[in-house]
Amino acid sequence: MSKHLALVAGVAMLAAGCAVAPGPGPDQDGTASKPARTTGMSSDQAARFESGASALRAGNAERAAEVFDALAREVPGLAEAHANLGTARMLQSRDDEARAAFEKAVELEPGLTEALIRLGVLYRRDGQFQKAEQAYKAALNAEPENRYANLNLGILYDVYLRRPQQALTHYERFQALSEQPDDEVALWIADIKQRL
Repeated sequence: MSKHLALVAGVAMLAAGCAVAPGPGPDQDGTASKPARTTGMSSDQAARFESGASALRAGNAERAAEVFDALAREVPGLAEAHANLGTARMLQSRDDEARAAFEKAVELEPGLTEALIRLGVLYRRDGQFQKAEQAYKAALNAEPENRYANLNLGILYDVYLRRPQQALTHYERFQALSEQPDDEVALWIADIKQRL
């Protein structure tokens, strides 16, 4: 089970390292790689958004938090600013602030997949397993092909909620959506099949 926990943390950090940009369309990892939309932002704000996204990609959570905190106050309806602030706070281990930022982001844009996944991770960390399940399911409802929503939901079912059949479904879906099957997840699938 410790391997499951290690992968959850790794997936959360992988997802957290990618900035959520305004605009449509996820990349192959299910994390945002979207062109910035300038609607509702001045050219200065759009440039600062991009600098904050660059800071996140570089792992500079402090700088990213400064930028996205300011943008979230200046353009309060921009869900992506709140989501990126949440990501920066998550990287800083400031989970309460991260959770509040992600909750605001999904309040503004309920289908913001990356924010929902990260919110699910935070709920799971807090032992709020039903809320984590709801967040992951909402992410899958918005983007059924999201690998990481499937993986995190599978782990939640397997390790925390003890629902092996449901875990198996999501692990297999994660593998099917991956360019190359993950060896650890393959072991988890085999383990569940032996238990069923």
